[in-house]
Amino acid sequence: MVDSTGGAAEETVKEVGKQRVVSPGFSDADLPVVDSELFGRLWAPRTLSEFTALAEGELAAQPLGGWRGQARANWALHSAAVRRLESQARGWLLTGEDVTEAVVRSYEERLLQKARLAGHGHPPNGRRLADLELLGVLQHHGAATRLVDFTFNALIALWFACRSHLSIYGVVVGVALDDAMRIETEPALERDLATVLGEAEGRMTFWQPSALSPRMPAQHAFLLWSDVQPRDWSSLGTDAAEVPAEPAVSELSSEFAAIAISPRLKEFMKPRWQELLGYGEETMFPDLDGFANAHGAVQELAWDFML
Repeated sequence: MVDSTGGAAEETVKEVGKQRVVSPGFSDADLPVVDSELFGRLWAPRTLSEFTALAEGELAAQPLGGWRGQARANWALHSAAVRRLESQARGWLLTGEDVTEAVVRSYEERLLQKARLAGHGHPPNGRRLADLELLGVLQHHGAATRLVDFTFNALIALWFACRSHLSIYGVVVGVALDDAMRIETEPALERDLATVLGEAEGRMTFWQPSALSPRMPAQHAFLLWSDVQPRDWSSLGTDAAEVPAEPAVSELSSEFAAIAISPRLKEFMKPRWQELLGYGEETMFPDLDGFANAHGAVQELAWDFML
């Protein structure tokens, strides 16, 4: 639930040399640096230990509490709702305008109305789902919503970044959560969506719906959202986020940082996921759909499958 499925243009990441890392996790180390057209200059670790040291280091102005892995470095950090609306002919909803917070709210209101009219707002023999719960269910089943999948575990984000497109750069994005609003009580969850969005007062908001799917606890996952931001690399974040005129390597803003995941690191990790960390399609997607997909026609057989 952390990979992106959005479209991608031609690869736009170039290696620009090496630079000395100033971090407690390194001792006089020079690491590769790449120039990404979308995210700017990023560290590009070569090994798991280098990635881990970067993730534990000071990549942003605030500690990073959440992570998202994307298999392509030219996928922007947009919600599926923003991507869906940006890809449409705009006349029917947007009247030629950009995808703004007001547009996404109108889209969500209509999506929730249609879902309830179709009978999806009441699980069999269950209570009426609150707006946020219904959006979470729709997101889980593939609908485009403002909710974006993140994980509290940087290594799981790395797994998603390495999961596909092995010959090109991916990216792991970290987000600071200290100032974000957390949904963690039933009264907060049960409010209508407009109230939930209003109570955030411009802050990012996150929710960890562990009961939504067995995938959520398996991936240490949570859902993150915010008012729509007009940045090329992300529609997530807040108006208060500072974007330095000359950011440090891997610093995107005061709220976000990113690490480039090279084809070299993807290849390095491929034989190590199961052996070192126990990560795989079945463990990350421990439901029936995940099991079936893990044993689809294009999936490589594990060496011990027939034993």
